[in-house]
Amino acid sequence: MLQEMNATTEPRSQLFHQWLTAEDTRKKEEFFARLSGVKSHCIMCGSPSSQAKSGVTYFYETSDGSDAGFMEERCFSRFLLSSIYNLPQGLPGDDPVRLMLQDTIKESAFAFKPVSAGSGTEVECHRFDLSGLPMSSKAYQPGELAPPLDTLRGYGETLRDAFLFVHPITTGNPEAILMEENYRAFAKLKRHIAEQIC
Repeated sequence: MLQEMNATTEPRSQLFHQWLTAEDTRKKEEFFARLSGVKSHCIMCGSPSSQAKSGVTYFYETSDGSDAGFMEERCFSRFLLSSIYNLPQGLPGDDPVRLMLQDTIKESAFAFKPVSAGSGTEVECHRFDLSGLPMSSKAYQPGELAPPLDTLRGYGETLRDAFLFVHPITTGNPEAILMEENYRAFAKLKRHIAEQIC
């Protein structure tokens, strides 16, 4: 009886190989599905991500998963320095305060969340370290934070009940953030931040 069972079942090594092949196929399909949902241009300047002059160093995704893409380092840091940190335009590139803030930005994740306020809608800007520990938070008028808020546009002029999450990435291979292990860590951090701000 035991001989018959062994004769009719496939060897474990073959079953394991089939499982590995199926897993590899699944990972590739999920990677390309995520990649196909990514915008092909920087939301800050509108230039194609493939032609980024300062390197693609940030990945963003809305909390509801409806919008995702890459941003150039220069575009996002310029936006933060002027809109969030209120540094004057034309500050020299080697200015110590500017350099310190740029280093801080590269080691931080950001969440932009519209909230109802007495005078209408405000946008909370939260900065976290890369483990999800909150570092700072401040509310702004929506007009101060365009164009990132375009990712949260809803019906008409309204903003969706969601937030924009921005995370630094390596410049060599930005698409690597979409591979299963990396994306799982990204999604876990996004959920952890959602628990704190929603």
